[in-house]
Amino acid sequence: GRVQLSEFNSSTKSWLTPTETDKVIEYVVEMARRGFPLSHKRLKEHVDEICRAQLGDAFPQSGVGKNWTQHFVEKHSDHLRAYRAHSLDTACGRAMNPTTNKAWFEMLKDVLESGDNNKPMAPECIWGVDETGIQPGGGSTQERALGSAGMQVQYQQ
Repeated sequence: GRVQLSEFNSSTKSWLTPTETDKVIEYVVEMARRGFPLSHKRLKEHVDEICRAQLGDAFPQSGVGKNWTQHFVEKHSDHLRAYRAHSLDTACGRAMNPTTNKAWFEMLKDVLESGDNNKPMAPECIWGVDETGIQPGGGSTQERALGSAGMQVQYQQ
C-alpha cells in the first residue's frame, strides 16, 4: 500500500514519538484543567526537555523551531486550543458552589495520593493548599494559554 505524504512526514520528521505526543497533550490538558495552563513558551520548554532527554546532542541547542508549538496545537486541534487567559479573580466568586468545591477536593486528593510519579506526595512537599493564589485584577497577560479544545474560556491562576 501507499503511504500518504503527511503520514510519512509525521512518522519520520517529528521530534516526538506518538506516545510522547499523547503524553504532552494529556499534560497540557491536565495543567489547564487545574488552572495553570501552559503558554506556547512553556510548552516549548517542556518539549525541548523531553527531546533533549531522548535525543541528547542530536537535538538542536535552540530546541524545537520558533513556530513549532503553534503548528503542534493546530495539528492536534481536536484536543488543544489556544485561548486568551482570564484571571480567576472574577470567576472565583461565581464558581464557589458545592459541585466545584467537591471537584476541587477530589482533584487535590488525587494529586496527594498519586502526584509524585504515582506515589503519595511527601508531607514536606505539601504547602499552601489552603491558598488560592488568585491576585485580584492581576494575572492578565497577552500570552495565549493552551487548553482543551471545546472550552468557552480558559482561566488561569
